[in-house]
Amino acid sequence: MTYIHLTTDELVLIASYYHQNKKETSVAKQVKRAKQATYAVYKAFDEGLSALDYYKQ
Repeated sequence: MTYIHLTTDELVLIASYYHQNKKETSVAKQVKRAKQATYAVYKAFDEGLSALDYYKQ
């Protein structure tokens, strides 16, 4: 199975849910992505990165 990068739209949605304090597992279901992808984005946000910073990585 190949990994397809998150789109900017998906990152913005995840960022919005992050700021609403939603759980990673429910966000993964909402954006129809693996839990691991949302955990990675949440971790980056916890470290102070923005959605744009994460996208540029």
